[in-house]
Amino acid sequence: DFEIRMGSCQVPVPQAFTCRSMPQWKAFLERMQQNVAQGFPPDFELSQMAEDIMARWQDKPYPPQDFYKYICNTEAEWPLPDHFCLFGFVGALVVRSRHLMVVAGEDESVKKAADMDFGYAT
Repeated sequence: DFEIRMGSCQVPVPQAFTCRSMPQWKAFLERMQQNVAQGFPPDFELSQMAEDIMARWQDKPYPPQDFYKYICNTEAEWPLPDHFCLFGFVGALVVRSRHLMVVAGEDESVKKAADMDFGYAT
């Protein structure tokens, strides 16, 4: 159930925390990782990918019970039936928040939306 090993001590990372085995998440997660490695410059294609993810998943009940069932190894198998990825969803919230901050200027409502996304992600 472990997809990769990370860090100098090669800690095993469950598939649910990377989601790279799921094509619908892989492109976004790779682009997000590249963006972070570059210092998180504005990337409006990445921002659009995050918007698409939010549009699809924003109505998912919180907390995501099926994800917890998988993590606790009680009932769910990977990938989840709906192919939800908590890591990808949180990443999309952070990306959207970051890009909203860039375009917000003095618009308090946009700043508030960015703050809400970032707060929800953390």
